[in-house]
Amino acid sequence: MILVGLMLFISLPNFVFGQNELNNPNVVYDRFGKAYTPYNIEPSTKTSVNAGYFELIFEENSGFDDATYGDQRKDVIIQVLKDISVLLNPTGTVPSSLPNGERVKIQVFSQEVIPSTALAGASSYYKDFGSGFSNGNVWEYLTTSNDPYTYTTFEGWYHGYLGVNFNKKWNLDYLSYDTEVSEFIIN
Repeated sequence: MILVGLMLFISLPNFVFGQNELNNPNVVYDRFGKAYTPYNIEPSTKTSVNAGYFELIFEENSGFDDATYGDQRKDVIIQVLKDISVLLNPTGTVPSSLPNGERVKIQVFSQEVIPSTALAGASSYYKDFGSGFSNGNVWEYLTTSNDPYTYTTFEGWYHGYLGVNFNKKWNLDYLSYDTEVSEFIIN
């Protein structure tokens, strides 16, 4: 399920802006229409982890820093994004078309950014073009090899986010399945 959700956040290319949206280059939106300023998605100095096409930056209190399960949770989400990268490019390598070994930057938030009833959630960020359609920044970077933030206020910043609700008991062994929710399947 989360695999399906993450694929959706990569592949949902269009976000429709309403007729009354302002063309504001200093604001991006998530797929739910929530506005973010550069301050909201400014990259942190935290350690990042490469996962195929993606660079994951785990925020504090995201659930992935848990003393007991944090490393296992990270291993699973990294494997999921590596698997998605292989689906996008069966050679399993980051294509040379992405400049200078750059990767799509994904901010891993705390679970508060997703509804309490959801197991997980993810979104690309979308630029505000006023009225009309916009490809998500994750989709745009992966398909054009051009960072959508180049020459903008957001240059070098996160292209999307994800969060997982760890209030449920998760099965972190992606090679076996029980009655617990499997993070690998959900991712």
